Amino acid sequence: MKNLVNKGKAWCVAHPTLVKMSLAFLTLGVLLVAFTHTVYAADPSSNDLLYKARDEVGSTFGKGSVVWFILYLAEIITAIVAYIKSKNMMVFVGLAGVLIFTTVAWTLIGGGS
Repeated sequence: MKNLVNKGKAWCVAHPTLVKMSLAFLTLGVLLVAFTHTVYAADPSSNDLLYKARDEVGSTFGKGSVVWFILYLAEIITAIVAYIKSKNMMVFVGLAGVLIFTTVAWTLIGGGS
């Protein structure tokens, strides 16, 4: 415990042993991810098990779905609550920005058409 206190000042720098252990675990984690990626991604006999579910996922999360409606509704309710608390009309400008961002992002990730 005396090693952690340096002349009456609080010890705020990571201990060298802790740094070495953290780097070792980080290196091990990176190697593990790289190894599993090369082993499982290179399997030529693998097939897409969720291929048949694409239409169902698209109708659940796609444009015009219930999830789309709930997301927009939650954004609008959040903006109304923020306006009530702050009495600042700029909240609705932020709402327009968030709705546009959501629409563009949803389209880019493949949820929209």
